[in-house]
Amino acid sequence: MRRFFTALLIAGLPVVAAAYPSELRMEVGDLDITGTLYADGPVAAVRVTNHENVPVRCSAVFRNGPEQGRARRAIIESGDMAIMSWSPRREVVRLEVVVSCEREAPAADGED
Repeated sequence: MRRFFTALLIAGLPVVAAAYPSELRMEVGDLDITGTLYADGPVAAVRVTNHENVPVRCSAVFRNGPEQGRARRAIIESGDMAIMSWSPRREVVRLEVVVSCEREAPAADGED
């Protein structure tokens, strides 16, 4: 069901750039992760896909000109993707999205 709504969200976002300049920077080191930026009017979203064999923890920081950035975070399982979005409250002057990811630390199983 989640994938259906995700696909519906992506289908509703055009691939063309918005009327304002937008930039996507990926800071993922040697991880095999891809990102796609969608920006249209009142919504900006980035789709991050994990091609690694391990889960990754990612954050996307959306910046509108000189304003303070708004962060969105997600843990993305191996072979899965996540959409992180932001709706600006002010007119967008210039959109910059910085995505940074790192390997998710293995969970402690509580056994000694």
